[in-house]
Amino acid sequence: MKKAFFIFCLLNASFFTPLWGQERPDSVHITHSQETGTLEKQRFIDQYDYVFMTKEPTKWMLKVAGTSSQTHGGLVGSYEYKLSPSVSLGAGAYFRSISLGLGTDAGIFGEFRYYYDMPRRIREGKNANNFTGNYFSLTYTQAFSRGSTGGFTGVGIGEHIPVLGMKNAMELRWGVQRRFFNHGLIDFGIGAGLKHSSRIDSKALAQSDIFIQTFWNTSLAFGDFKTKTLPPPCDVLKCYETSKSLWKIAWPNLSIGTNNQLLLTSLAVERQLGNSPFSINFQNNLLLQRWNWHSVLLDSASNSTSSYKASDTRILSTTYLQTRFYLNKLRRSSLPKASLSGLYLGFALMHVYEKIGYTYQNEKVKLIRYHGIEVGPTLGFQIKAFKNNYLDFGITIGKTIHRFDKNGTTDGVYGFRPSFKLGFAF
Repeated sequence: MKKAFFIFCLLNASFFTPLWGQERPDSVHITHSQETGTLEKQRFIDQYDYVFMTKEPTKWMLKVAGTSSQTHGGLVGSYEYKLSPSVSLGAGAYFRSISLGLGTDAGIFGEFRYYYDMPRRIREGKNANNFTGNYFSLTYTQAFSRGSTGGFTGVGIGEHIPVLGMKNAMELRWGVQRRFFNHGLIDFGIGAGLKHSSRIDSKALAQSDIFIQTFWNTSLAFGDFKTKTLPPPCDVLKCYETSKSLWKIAWPNLSIGTNNQLLLTSLAVERQLGNSPFSINFQNNLLLQRWNWHSVLLDSASNSTSSYKASDTRILSTTYLQTRFYLNKLRRSSLPKASLSGLYLGFALMHVYEKIGYTYQNEKVKLIRYHGIEVGPTLGFQIKAFKNNYLDFGITIGKTIHRFDKNGTTDGVYGFRPSFKLGFAF
């Protein structure tokens, strides 16, 4: 009955309303207009998947990295192969430094990785089978030759100060690895393990160190993935958000061991000059190191040792006052002018201070190894990513123009000072 009544009312509205319209004019006027315009093409993407390539299947990867690890750090080349969604095997070589009399700090390493959350993310459609994930790993590092990783030699007291080199290390790690667009890779985390060292020029003075450390690296990555044509990365990273000043705190490099301790950190503040391509960057890189020995070599000919304890501390502070010129601001006319991202050239005034303290029995020695003022050009690249993250990779070649210490002159003294920082920006 209700349905019949509803249909009846609908028919009345359809047939009889026009008749009422013929008897008197309608007081409601309907008008319409058409506006011309263009429909912009919209791009809907998931920021996380776009940046870190989580949906791109990858079976193998070749990586060339700069890393902060105290075991296999420096310049690192490695290969990683997936055995299953959860398990991969890796191998590589590292090169940290070369020094006359102190050996070459280089070696090889192998790694077993377990990506513990990869199967679940694949089932939920959040990940393809690749190398973007969180992991546990077991690594073994073997040095080619025992390059110096601690200690120093000094005039008159060098015989009592061991110069040690790492022989090998076993380490358990937890880390976070992410693809970064087509060929970028970031990897950071913490590790703990056992490291063996000995004096470079002798088989005596073997030392073991149980340690925990933080590590990070940035890599160029090549693999069996397809290179995609991508929109401008800064559309997603928000590199060019309005920001005329930045406080920058770098991810620390921290290693705490039973015998050796290290802390490397950086704090910087940068301010853009108006809307110009120029900025002023004030930055301090601080390195603190401490070594301990429980037996000290007294006679290098007979390799005799003593049970006396010795310790060695090192402080290295490098303070930069930089002027920077961001090259890509010259062509970024349609984007905000108040930003601090891109390739830059600069000029730096640097204050470098290195102090060493040594304690042996009742003897305490303090030595300022280097204290000087340097000037020189800088080349670098900085990105402010998302809201509170940044990467700043720069190289400065400094010429010493004044020395406060009495250990040398300024003639022919140059400093090659790379600064690779990854951290938080506010």
